[in-house]
Amino acid sequence: MNNSIGKTFKKLRVSQNITLKAAVHNIEQLSPSRLSHWENDESNIPLNKLDQLLENIHVLPNEFAHLVGQRYVNHLSLQVQDAFIANNIEELHMLALNQLKKYNHIQDNTELFLCALTCNFYYQKTKIDIFPMSLKEKITKVLTSTSLWNYYHITTFGNVTHLLPDELLYKIAVKLINSFPHIKDCGMENHIFAFIALLNANVALIFKNPNLAKNYCIKSVNLKSINLITIQAYIFPLLKTYLITNKLKIQNSLSWHKILFTFVNQSIKKTRP
Repeated sequence: MNNSIGKTFKKLRVSQNITLKAAVHNIEQLSPSRLSHWENDESNIPLNKLDQLLENIHVLPNEFAHLVGQRYVNHLSLQVQDAFIANNIEELHMLALNQLKKYNHIQDNTELFLCALTCNFYYQKTKIDIFPMSLKEKITKVLTSTSLWNYYHITTFGNVTHLLPDELLYKIAVKLINSFPHIKDCGMENHIFAFIALLNANVALIFKNPNLAKNYCIKSVNLKSINLITIQAYIFPLLKTYLITNKLKIQNSLSWHKILFTFVNQSIKKTRP
């Protein structure tokens, strides 16, 4: 990350007369002295802590991103993206295994999130799940216990929907739905990524457990600000045949939920003996 991030954070904190101790309040494994090092560019601010720090100094993530004039990019995620686009399965496998080894040594949530990312992209190409169950349970614990859904929580969940068992997936999805009002207040980018994560969860549940998918639809129907372009881009390929067969059109968020609800109901009937 750019060195200006630590200095910008310090300037915002000091301008509000917030102490180092207050800035790290309720943030695990983060002391005032460590924060001081980050502010003085002696080390980087961990991405998984940044949104919590910003909340403690009353600054929204999108506001901070605008002030520092950049978007945070992780080098490993770029490597994974390049390998995925190039269809380099061997490279994806190597990146995933290396990241799993790294997490075993560091045991940090940021590294855990990157494990999920690398294993997910490998799974999408091969349908081989190398993400250990123990780490799936840790991901679930982190995401269901968080009081602040930041960019990294949201995108991590969006990247593990096909790797998690149906019950764990449903549990996290409901947590995200319940946190949606706060997410909307954190900026349009997080808002959009949250919708994408919810749509990914919906698709995964349809194939994993149609009954849970039905319950999920009931809980998500009250989300008011559904972006129809986003919905059609992610869910329409799945429902295309169904829509054509039944001569239905997506006209608004309510009709979309009715269509999806009916689709899930038919999936349930098909899975019954």
